[in-house]
Amino acid sequence: MRLENFNDDFVLIHTERGTAFGRMLLDRTPDFAREVLVTETEICLPLRRPFTPADADWVRAQFARLKPSEATPVTTRQLPLTFTDHADWTAVEDHSGLSRTAVERLLTETEFQLAQFGFLPGFVYLTGLPNALQVPRKATPARHVAAGSVAIGGKYLGVYPTDSPGGWHVIGRVTTPIFQPDRLPPVAWQLGDTVRLCPV
Repeated sequence: MRLENFNDDFVLIHTERGTAFGRMLLDRTPDFAREVLVTETEICLPLRRPFTPADADWVRAQFARLKPSEATPVTTRQLPLTFTDHADWTAVEDHSGLSRTAVERLLTETEFQLAQFGFLPGFVYLTGLPNALQVPRKATPARHVAAGSVAIGGKYLGVYPTDSPGGWHVIGRVTTPIFQPDRLPPVAWQLGDTVRLCPV
């Protein structure tokens, strides 16, 4: 783990265990931080006040006690989806060398993990995508990807929460939205949750 303090505006924590450590910090946000922003490998802590050596010691102590036996329990989620015909199957089949049927089977046999949120509110990044299906992003992003689209890009599988441009390869649509802005929280899923795809 490495800490960087940027003018006492925010602290950036670099760690390969960002999802697990971030989830721990979300459960016990320190008093010196306004919020906790988590990615797989970095955690950003916008600061309420100047960051002190004692604060750094607190962060390192929390990281040191992050053991599997003490990790926050995770929930296994089911993601009902429809594999759609009007999608980007050609690119996925060409890259993987697999038929669409084989790709669908491989996806439904995979256990994913919610690693981070972004680039839109409610967009989920799921890790665990088999190497054969890690298709590079499109050279030219699509101008419109419909809300609820399930897509793969690089090492991630993601779900578009709203209509948006997008550079990932769409393979399906969710039957129930993950992002519901009229509810609190708008996304019930949490970092570290495991996810299985359930074709409908």
